[in-house]
This record gives sequence, structure tokens and C-alpha cells, in this order.
Amino acid sequence: MATRRSARARGPADVEMPAAEPTAADEADPSIPSEHKSILKKTPSARAPSPTMEHEEEDHFDALFGALMPADATVALVVADWRAKHGADPEAALAELYTLIARAGGCAITITKDELDASTGDEIGARVVAEMVAGSVYADDPMDDSGGRGARKETFKAFAQNFSDFWDFLLRDSSETEELFGDENDGDGDGGDEDDAKKDLKRKSAKTTTKSSQSFSSPLFDSVSDAVALFSGSRSRTVRVAATKAGLQLVTSLVKIAKAKAETRDTKQRQLDSESKKKRPNAAMLRALTEALVKTQTRIRGAERMIADAFTKIFTHRFRDVDASVRAACMENIGKWMRSHPLFFLSDVYLKYLGWSLSDKDAKVRRTVLVALRNLYTASNENLALMDTFNARFQPRVREMINDVDASVAAEAVSVLEALYEAGVIPREDMEPVLALLMDANGKIRAAAAAVVPALLAGDGAAALAAAEDDDQGIATTTKKRTGAGTSPATEKGAKTRATLMSLVNIVKGLGGSRARTAAAVDALWDEFGETLSEWSVALDAFLWEDKSAQTGKSKKAPSKNVASGTALESEQAAGLANLLACSVRRARGERLVRPDGVVRPPTKAQKESHERAREAFTQSAMRSLPAALRKWRSDEAVVTPLLETACHLRLEHYSLKHKESDFDELTKIVGEIFRAHSGRRAMEACAGVLFHAVREGSESLREIGLKRVEQAFVESAEKLRVAVAETAAAASTKKTSKKKGASSEEHLQEDGAQFRARVELARLNALLSLMPPPSGSKSPAVRDLFDDLVTIVVAAAENTGTLHPRAVALATRAAAMTLSHALVVLVARGSASVSALEITEHVALRDALLSSVVALARTSVEALENVGASGDKTSDASSRLGLRAVPKAAVAAFAHLVVVYQRPRAAAAATAAAKLAKMDGADDGPIDPADCAPAPVFAPLELSPDEDQFRVVWDACNQLLDPPSDETNPAPVSETGTTDGEDFGDEETARLAYALSICEAAVGDHRFVAAELLANRTQSGLWTDHAISALLGDLKHLGPKAVGDVIFYSLVSAFDEVSSGDPDDPETTVAMEHAFEEFATRLAHMFNVGSARDRVVCRHVVEEGLKYVVPTSAPEQDKLSFLSLGLASFVPKLAALDAKNFLAPLQLVVDAVDTEDEQNAPLIDFAERIAGRAKGTHPVAPSGAKKTRTRRAEPEPGRRRRPDRGNAGRRRRAHQNRTAVSAGQEVVTRRITF
Repeated sequence: MATRRSARARGPADVEMPAAEPTAADEADPSIPSEHKSILKKTPSARAPSPTMEHEEEDHFDALFGALMPADATVALVVADWRAKHGADPEAALAELYTLIARAGGCAITITKDELDASTGDEIGARVVAEMVAGSVYADDPMDDSGGRGARKETFKAFAQNFSDFWDFLLRDSSETEELFGDENDGDGDGGDEDDAKKDLKRKSAKTTTKSSQSFSSPLFDSVSDAVALFSGSRSRTVRVAATKAGLQLVTSLVKIAKAKAETRDTKQRQLDSESKKKRPNAAMLRALTEALVKTQTRIRGAERMIADAFTKIFTHRFRDVDASVRAACMENIGKWMRSHPLFFLSDVYLKYLGWSLSDKDAKVRRTVLVALRNLYTASNENLALMDTFNARFQPRVREMINDVDASVAAEAVSVLEALYEAGVIPREDMEPVLALLMDANGKIRAAAAAVVPALLAGDGAAALAAAEDDDQGIATTTKKRTGAGTSPATEKGAKTRATLMSLVNIVKGLGGSRARTAAAVDALWDEFGETLSEWSVALDAFLWEDKSAQTGKSKKAPSKNVASGTALESEQAAGLANLLACSVRRARGERLVRPDGVVRPPTKAQKESHERAREAFTQSAMRSLPAALRKWRSDEAVVTPLLETACHLRLEHYSLKHKESDFDELTKIVGEIFRAHSGRRAMEACAGVLFHAVREGSESLREIGLKRVEQAFVESAEKLRVAVAETAAAASTKKTSKKKGASSEEHLQEDGAQFRARVELARLNALLSLMPPPSGSKSPAVRDLFDDLVTIVVAAAENTGTLHPRAVALATRAAAMTLSHALVVLVARGSASVSALEITEHVALRDALLSSVVALARTSVEALENVGASGDKTSDASSRLGLRAVPKAAVAAFAHLVVVYQRPRAAAAATAAAKLAKMDGADDGPIDPADCAPAPVFAPLELSPDEDQFRVVWDACNQLLDPPSDETNPAPVSETGTTDGEDFGDEETARLAYALSICEAAVGDHRFVAAELLANRTQSGLWTDHAISALLGDLKHLGPKAVGDVIFYSLVSAFDEVSSGDPDDPETTVAMEHAFEEFATRLAHMFNVGSARDRVVCRHVVEEGLKYVVPTSAPEQDKLSFLSLGLASFVPKLAALDAKNFLAPLQLVVDAVDTEDEQNAPLIDFAERIAGRAKGTHPVAPSGAKKTRTRRAEPEPGRRRRPDRGNAGRRRRAHQNRTAVSAGQEVVTRRITF
């Protein structure tokens, strides 16, 4: 008999075996029992290799495999039966074990005793793989216990757990007898038949082992481990997974055995020590205890040798398996072994596998390793002492993993660092990168970083206390004991809360301290510190503390990071605490401070009640402390602004219930004073928000107080604006006179006192008008004529006769649009019955005048931008001053705002219709589309639909903002707040304006040319523009595929018109523009996927319209043929094969009618070849003819390639005329070819 090679011999490669689908022949095969036909899949090829009838009629659900399948199987009895069989016939029992592992891997095979005795390990493994390739596999993986409720899934539902329990019971039950450690009595046996069988099994087990046996050898364990190791190296993944699970369970059971024996040894040792200390020890007892102790220690060493042997046979090969789940299982189990038996496993021999797997390519494996390390670090400090070498080597890798590409891995790495920090292994400085993760975009990482903060604060507090004790030489401890005796628990709790709040303020300061970063930090820390951040009284009282040392005249030390009771806040600390308080109030009210990762769910009833309780608690605290805090910090804009934002969350009804109207009046008075005292945009908007809150909520008496403050704010701002505008006009007149006498021409660009006051007053008006209309019936002429004053500023700027700074002009434009929109809302709210036609006519006249002024301002700003870009002189004249980006932004925003708001009559009609339907019984048709509702007859003149010329002018201004600057002399974009954008193009505001303008034109226009030209900016004007284009296409899809196809087609035609209008005498520029157009068409085509039915319809429409554009009649237009190869060719691979076949027949008629030898017709022929290739179901490539056509022209020099100039308004107008001609021609011309 040939000697079998070791079962540890590995297959040539790890491959996944395919599973054959059941055939009709399987269902009628009488050789398969009826109850197993749904599980066993057998093809004719799988049954053919069976050489005997015995194999054909065998039951593949018998023996061990069938016994472990039921959910109520008693695994201990199954193990006992197998052990009895093993004692009687070891070879047959071992063959049954081989069969169990193979079937657990999904192979429907039976390995007999004779086959096991006559074959080597490699031959058995090869037969299993061959059977699986032939199709002899189960329909489902027996080890997959994650399935649903199908009949086949239910059959194997409990098998995986029973399979693991089988190996556990096998070793642990055998360890209680001499079966597992039978080698100890090899020399003491009586020579019976049982000893001969054991020796024979020993010899046969040696044939399956390549290594020389160690001094300790267990026949049972060697046989079992060799069988498991053989299949753990199988080429079949499922067999390998099952065998690996069995092998890992063997080691786990041996670890439990060693641990149990160690406990027994310790017990025996204590008994031996106790007996030895007696005056008259029992000699027999001492001898028995000594023998038991020696025997137990021998078994512990034997169990550890078996652990090492199984680890070498199985783990060392499978920890690098190609299957990530196998590698993860290895890492999970070795972590458990290290926690259970640290003295054996916590050495570099085993720890290195964890370190190596920290760099595994699969995120699941890396996460499993980090979980194992975290559990080890938190289990015992003794583990850390044993892992010092490992920590020194792999700590840098763990710190790197907080930036892992997988969020779960990064979060787990943060938890590992937290455990190391709490154990004192890493210093505080190494945890700073973890705090930066509070700003991460992923919620899991933010939560993990927030969970570390309590440990960091505790460590910082302990370090600060230790430093204070060292500095004061014990005085601080004595003082603490003396003052602590008379301090109430509430005071101590408040001091602790205040210290925690200031520590959080310092953390936020280290993260940047901005408004957005504070909001992100509060959102991340809320789960950990929500209770502390909701201590409203402590936070508000901190703003009122005064410095006692300053009052008594004593010298004070430098301010510490933690503010104790009675210590005044510094300005920077107060600003940080105010921002923290403002964000905490918003979060407590249920507002989301950052965008959630998943789907946003509405709050539950319990959450709503919690939010209301938080608002009640904040109102109670703020009524007492907020006015005093505002009064104290009124001059510090950075502090008072966040405090004002918290006032918008007050429940004003408490002022009426407690009869504190005077306190509310005092609060609004302070807000009005702060509104006039500061010029920052955030402060103005916060004050306006508080006043708006006062007008909307509360009793009638409180609203009257609020209305009085609102009217006062409008009157002061409007009157001071008039004065400032008059002063600027007078100053401009004086400067013109002085300029004639030789004064400097650069002084007019400087924002002097009058210019600054005018801009600030306009900013205040913008803050007010963004929330509420001007007070009606005001006695102030400035308020009554406010709209006229604003329009006058806009008209003067549009006519280049204005004297205000461009930023002031932009604010005036926005304010005028908002004033008019408020007037419209008031008209519609009054109802059609109470509004006269004269009022509507007057309002329409005002609207048309403003709209014309806004369009003229947009035109002037475009010309100014072009003049400044051409001259490079930013101080040449008044028009160049309007070239700043604030003016065109304001013009575009006002235009889009007016178009949207004047759809309100239709929305009111839809609301009225919905109300009527709601009153009818059984009428529930869902929401009504305002576009389907006609406004009331009296409101019909209010409908606004600007003509295409107006849209063209405004779009040109917006398009100039999207274009990158032509040279470095262009000024950086300046927003209305006076800040400069981080980039000169692609900013968020401009992208939003472009999106809004496109939607407006698509809603009220005919051709959607704005959306078409916006597409030309894709991948050219920044990520914000790309997001705007994606959102635009998503909205247009609701109108149907034709709407999206029209936009794509018009965009291609517009770009092609710029290419065709180039200078024919400049071939390099022409080639460059053709390349740019081709790249543009490719970018548009890449937005669509051939696998999407909707996208295929869009591409079909684009190609169809493109063919009609090039071939309007039976003969193509020669000057448009290149449109096929440059523009439409990229859309051909996106077509369905059936659509390509429909295009092929009429296109072939056109090709047959032209001269194929003429090079001018090459684009048509090439395009026909592409369509023919796509009709055959292939993805067409560029034919040879296209290459020849392109090589006829000279290639441009490097760096000369550019996209078409979208700033030339004349070319756009020609493109529009071309599109109009195309639309008209499709109606008039009689085409002989129909696509």
C-alpha cells in the first residue's frame, strides 16, 4: 500500500468551484430520496463517475452529516456514538470524519474505509474537488446559516452550529478520559486487543504525517487534525471554509481544556500545600495529590503541544487565505485565544500575525484585528506588559488607521487608541489627530472620536490637578478640603459642569473655532455630552461672572484653560462658549447641525416631547440671565451674535404668563441697540431673527412690542440710507470738480464714510427684508418710498451714473427684489375679492420697471467684466467698478427670485383647489401641481414670463461668473459680506444661481437654452457647478427623457456653432476647437449608462435630433457633417441595438445618395459604420476613415487646446438663431428621409 502524504499538503491554487443548476432529470431520479431532492444537485455528469451501484444508491444525508443537520440534534450523543465507533473500528470512524468535512463543504460524497486506506491525502482531496466540478454538490452551502426561510435554507439552518459543537464536544469529552491523552500509558498497558488497536491507529496516523512526531503524541488528535488540515488546503472555497472552521474550533477547545486543567492544577496545588502544612500530613493523600498534580501538569503540556501542532497545521496557512472571511475568522479566533490563554499566546510568535494583518487589503480583516487588540488592551493591564514589543512596533500603524478608507476600520482604530491612552501607553499629544476626526464627514467616525473625549478630559483634569498641587506645594489640597466642607453638592456640580464646558470650548478652538466647525463638533459630542451641554443656567451664568481679583485689587495670574467659579471669561473664551451654547440650543430643539449619512427619519412623539422640554428649560434660564449677558457683552460682536441666535428659541408665552412684558420690552430694546451698533452680516441677521420671532410668536401685547421695534429699525435704516446716498452724490460731484483741477483718479474707488454708511444701512435692510416686509402705513417718508429709492440706485448703476460702491449696488438690487416680493405676497394673501385691478396694474408696472433695471444692470456688469478683462486696469472708470462679481451675482439672484416668486398666484390657486377637494367626501388625489392650475382672473396679469432676450442677458452675466478668469489681473470674487471666495470660479453661490436660472428658464421658457449652455461647464468650472448640473438633469428627468435629450442636443448645437464660426485661415485654432468640442460631447455622453433604459431613450432622442439637424432633407448639409463624427459619435455606444437598427436603414439611404469617394462625406460614412456596428450589438470604435479625416489638419501645439469661448454673446445669438431655424425647418421642409 502506498504511503499517504500529509493531510497538510495544500492544493495548487484556491479557486471557487461552480455549482451546477438542477435539471429535469434530477427531479425524476429514483436514486435520490424524495426528502433530499431539493437539496442535492446532481447532473448526469456527476452520476457518471460512480463505478458501482453502491455509490449510486448511497444516502448523502446519513452518518455524522445527517445526525448534525436537525435543529434539535443532541451533539453530545452524536460524539459519544462516534467515539464508540472509533474505539471499535478507528479506520471506519476516521473515514466517516473525512466524509463529514467534505459534506460540510457542500460536496455530496462518501469516503469509505477502503478508499481511505488505499488513497493518499492528496488523492482524497483531488477526488472531492473532482466531484464538485462534476456537479455533485448541494444546492445550498451547509455552513451558510445566514439564509432566509426557504425550505432548503431551513434544512441547514442549525448545521453550522452543530458542526462546531461536534468538534468541541469531541475534544473536551475525550480530555476527561484517557482517549485524548492516551500516550501517557503507552508503556503501562496490559497488551490487550485495545492497546493493539491503538498502536495500529498510531502507525496509520503516522502515514498521513510528513513531520516527525514529537515526544508527545495523541493518536486521536493526530488523526482528527490531519483530516482537518487536509481539507483546509482544498481548492474548493466552501470545503476550505468548513475545514478551517473545524480547525479553529479544535484550537479553541484545546485552549479551554488547557485552562480547565490549569484550574485543576491550581486546586491540587492548594490542597497539597494545605496538607503539607499539617502537623501530621497524610502520606497517602500527599502521594495521590502529587501524582495528580504531575499528571495534570503533563496534560497541560500535552494540550499546549497539541495547540501548537494544530496552529502550525491550519492557522499558519489559512491566515493568508484568498477568502477574506477565512482570514477574518482566523484573526477573530486568535484574539479570543490570546484573551483566554495570554501566557501562551501573548508572545511575538503569535502576536506577529495580528500585526501583519493590520495591513490586510480587506476592511473586514483589518477591523477584526483592531477589535481583537482593543479587547486585549481592555481585558487586563498584564496583557499590556506582555505586548510591549508588539506595541512599539505596530503603534504607528494603528495611528495611521484612523485615516483608513473604510469608516468602520477608522472608528475601531480610534477605540484602540483610546484604550492605549487610558492604559498610559501613548501620550496626550498622540491623541490630537483623533480630535480632528470630530469634523469627519462620516457619522461613525465622528461618534468614535466623541467617545474618546471623556477619557481625554479626565486625563487633562488629573494632569491639571497634579500640576496645581505641585505648584502650590500642597496648599491647593488643603484649600480644597477646607472649602469643600461648606460647599453644597449643587455648587460642586455646577463648577464641574462649567469646567467641562470650557474644556469643550478649548477642544473646539483647537479644531478651528468657526461657526460651522462648532456645529459639527456639537453634533458629534451630543451623545456623550448632551446632558452637560444642556445645563443652560450654568452656561449663561458663566457670561456674568466678574473677576474678583480685579475688584479687590489683587494681582491675578494668567487665565487658565479651565474657568473656575468666580473667574471672569476672556473675550475669546466667551465667544467660544457663546457659539457652543447657540449650537447646543439648536441641537436640543431637534435641529440637525450636519447632514446625516442615511435617510432622515421624522422625529418620534417622544423625541418631539423631549425637544419641547429642552425649549422650556432654556426659556426659564434665558429669561433670567440672557438680557444681562447681552448687555454686558453688547460691544463684543463675536460674543453677542451667538447669544442673539439663542433668543430665537425662546417660548415667548412665558413672558405673558409671568406678567413680564416689561422684561420682554427691555430685551427687544437691547436687540435694537445691538442691531444699530454692529455692521457684521451675522449680527444683523441674528437681530432681525429675534425681531421676527417677536412679531410671529407670543400674545398680542408682545407682538405689538415687536412690531414697534421692527418699525423703528426700518425707519432708522431707511432715513440714514437717504442721508448717506445724498452725501455720496455730493462727494462724487466734488470729486469730479477736483478731478478737473488735477486730483487723483484713484480716490473714487475708496469706500469713504458715506459709502460705508450706505452699504451698512443697505445690509441692515437686507437682513430685515429677508424675513419680513416693511411696515405698512408707516408715517416715515423714507419707509414709504423705500422701494423707489432702491430702484433709483439700481437704475443709476445700470446707466453708469451711480455713485455708490458696487457692493452697495448689489445689496440695493437684492433689497428691491425682496421688497417687491413682499408686496406680491400681501396682494395674493388678501384674496382676489379684495384686490382691485388698479392695484394689480400699478404693481405690474413696478415689477416691470424693476425687471428692466435688473436686466440692464446685468448687461452693464457683463460689459464691465469684459472691459476690465481686456484692459487689465481695475481703476479706469465707473463701468470697471461694476465689474466686481458682486453686482452680476445680485442681478442674477434678483432676476431668478422674481421669476420664482411670481408663480405664487398659481400656487395660491393650487392651495385653494386642494382645500376644496379636502372638503369633498372621499376625494384624496394627493397634492395638486400648481402648473396645472390657472390663477384667479384678477391675478392673471401678475404671471411673469420673461422673454428670451432677457434670459439671454442674465445668463451671459451668470456665465461670466462661471468662466475662469482670463488673467491674473482680474479681481478676486468678493461676496456681499466682504469676504473673498477661496477660488476665482466654481464657488457655491454662483453654481446655485446657475441652477436656479436654468430651472426658471426651463419652467417658463421654450428652448431651455440656459440649461443647454450650463452643460458646457461640466468638469470645467469646479465641483459646485458639476453638482448643480447633476441636480438640474435630475429635475429635468421628471419632465421625461425628451426634455433631457433636448437640453443635450441644444447644448451640442450651440457648441458646434462656435466651432463652425471659427477663422478658417487659422487651422491650429480650428483643430483645437474641434478637439474641445469632441471632448465636450464625450463628457456629456459619459453622463449616461447604456444599462439604463431611461438613458438609452435620452441618447436615442439626441441622435435622432442630431441626424435631423445634419440631414434635414434627403441630402446632408456639407458644413454640418463634422457634427456627426465630433458630436454624435460619443452617443452611439449608449444606444440600444434595436434603436441602432432603426437608424441604420434611413441612414444607409443617405449614404447611397452621396459620393463615397469624396473626403467631405467621410464623417457621414464613418458615422454610418458606427451605427452598423452598434446594430450588431458591439461597441463601435473609430473607423479608419475618421482617423484619416482628422489627420488632414495640422495638430495644435501643446497647450493651445482649449474649450470653446462661451463668453462671446454674438456667437450665442447665432447659435440661438440656428436652433430656431432647426425647429422651424422641421415643421416646413418636407423630408424624404425619416429617422
